[in-house]
Amino acid sequence: MEILIERSCRKVINEHKNVDSVIDEDKFIGIKDAAKLLNLTVPSVYTMVHKRQIPFYKRRQKLYFKRSELLEWINAGRRKTVSEVEADAIHSLDSVGKP
Repeated sequence: MEILIERSCRKVINEHKNVDSVIDEDKFIGIKDAAKLLNLTVPSVYTMVHKRQIPFYKRRQKLYFKRSELLEWINAGRRKTVSEVEADAIHSLDSVGKP
């Protein structure tokens, strides 16, 4: 009986953690947390905001960032590996002569 209760409790706790992580992704964060997430200094983040290089929100002289949007911005800068570029080139060459 105790094992059944323990398993049920663990299941509920794990489900709750998953919901929290989804909610946290859309949470607004301040400039210090944004700098920490991006592994940059606060002045660097201010510069990027000024140049409109990163997604941000501004309300009453305060900056806000969505964690999910910053992660998307990071992912958008992904560069292909050499093997991925080679595979794309081969695929392009293979499709040139085909109708």
